Amino acid sequence: MKTPNFGRRTALAAGTALALPAIHSASAQAAPIKVGVLHSLTGTMAISE
Repeated sequence: MKTPNFGRRTALAAGTALALPAIHSASAQAAPIKVGVLHSLTGTMAISE
């Protein structure tokens, strides 16, 4: 009986298929960044504001 030979492409495809739902759910739940808050907390104007 011959054992199945999983190649590099098969392993990469399986890993990608398993990782995609986790990546998608993490990015879908991220809160939007408000531009005004980002501007006032970072950059050269953050010290004076």
